Parts: sequence; structure tokens; C-alpha cells
Amino acid sequence: MLREAGIKANPILVSTRDNGIPIFPTTDGFNYVISGVEIGDQIVMLDATEQYSLPNVLPLRDINWQGRIVREDGTSDWVDLTTNNPSLKNSIMKIDINDEGEIEGMNRVQYSNLEALKYRNKNAKIKEEDIIIKAEEENGGIEISEFKVDNKTNLDKSVIEVYKFSSEELTDVMGDKIYFKPLLFNALEENLFKLEKREYPIDFGTPLVSKNMLSITIPEGFSVESLPENLAIGLPNKYGVYKFDISVNGNKIDIYSILQINTPVYPIQFYSEIKEFYKQIVNKNVEQIVLKKV
Repeated sequence: MLREAGIKANPILVSTRDNGIPIFPTTDGFNYVISGVEIGDQIVMLDATEQYSLPNVLPLRDINWQGRIVREDGTSDWVDLTTNNPSLKNSIMKIDINDEGEIEGMNRVQYSNLEALKYRNKNAKIKEEDIIIKAEEENGGIEISEFKVDNKTNLDKSVIEVYKFSSEELTDVMGDKIYFKPLLFNALEENLFKLEKREYPIDFGTPLVSKNMLSITIPEGFSVESLPENLAIGLPNKYGVYKFDISVNGNKIDIYSILQINTPVYPIQFYSEIKEFYKQIVNKNVEQIVLKKV
């Protein structure tokens, strides 16, 4: 179809993630085909089987090291299937806590690139009430109201999910004190890397960026007794950074965090560093904010 439209396009042979990596020449090393459009010295990759994909935003199953482009003249070349387009997820929350520790808030989440593709594949064809049920279960048993999703099938724009929520489960009340995690249900509470030693590089598929911004209004008659300290850490060779910043402004607690991985494939020789990196993130995310009744 692309050729009929006068576009220089050729098949790219791919080994999907569940098929492994074809290190040696073999008749069954490749098990999948995508399209490659050559524009100058660039190759734009397309997967026509994926309803919600975009040019150079391939489903994760396709992003597996290298593919082989095969041209009409019989020549072929290796093509890097990885991308520099980061997978993006940004959350902005405004939250009120009452004197009994009950939370009411608004959350706005933006999904872009691979995150948008995953969201659409997961939610585009199911009922809104089913999306709400899954979101409530995945986010600590919150109760969601006034739910809205923009651009669920408009591929030109990021997916925007907005909802109000309430919860009695996100805080612990003990005597005259209220305890809660700064990022609430967005907290990373488990280290992704638990092995003592790893034999292969870490394949994230794409670079990634995850941001959280929260503004928390504390109840009247309470003050902030303690906060987690700010944190800024990085990985070797600028492979990634994590920043956590928290401050008190009047009766509000403002929190900003960003996790950024700048490479789709992380080298194995720095495994201990990324393991420690995620350990520090988890430790920071599970620290508590403590409010005390004045």
C-alpha cells in the first residue's frame, strides 16, 4: 500500500520479544514483519497490525534489539528497533485531607507515546465503568467519581484521564497524628531489581519519564510534624535520574518527583548501581508524612 502511494517502503523482519534474539543466521530467527519507510537516511517504522500505534511508536513486542530491512533490489541491512521517544506518564493531583484522615482529591494523568499505546490497548474497547473499576483496584481501593478520558482513540494527542477520588485507606490515624506516603497510590513500593547478579542487559523498551506533582491541603488545626527529606540521585553515564522535592507552604504540602531513564537498554556492568538506585527510590516513596493536631 505504501509503495502504491509512491512511498519508499520495505519490509523489516523482526524477532518479537517472546521469540528471543536471532544472534546467528537461522530460518526461524525472525517471526514477524513490520514496514519501514526510508526518508533520507532515516527509517520510519510502522506496525499495521497495531490499531493504536503511530510512526516509530511500536508495540513493546516489536522492540527487540534489531530487525532486518529487505529491499526490492535484494539488499538488506540491520535496523535498530529501539527508539529515543520516551514513554511518558505525568500525574497532577490536588488533595484535601480532613481531621479524620479521609482524603478527597482530583487526579489528572497524561499518557504519551508507548504509555498512550498501552493505555489504549488496555482501555479503548471496554466500558467506562470497567475502566473505573480497574483504576480503583490498582490505586489502593480509592472510590472514583466524575471520571473522564480525552483522546482515547485520537492518536494525534496524548491520552488525558481526569477523575475525582476519595479514600479512607490512604492514611493511618493514630491518636492525634495522621500518617501517609507522600505520593499516595503513585508510590513505588517494590524494587524492580532483586537479583544479586544479572547476566543480561536491562531492556526497558524505550526511555521513560514518570512525573508526579501533588498539592496537599492539610486539615485545619493540624501542623506538619515531619517530612521526608529531598532526594536527587543519578545513574552512571547519565543513564537516569530521580528527583524528589517536598516543601510546606502555609497549609499546603507541595511535592514533585520525576523518574527518568534515558536509555532503552541499560548495560549489565552497571547493574549494582541501578539496583541501589531503585532501592533508594522505594525507601523514599514509603517514608511517611506526619501531621499532628495542634
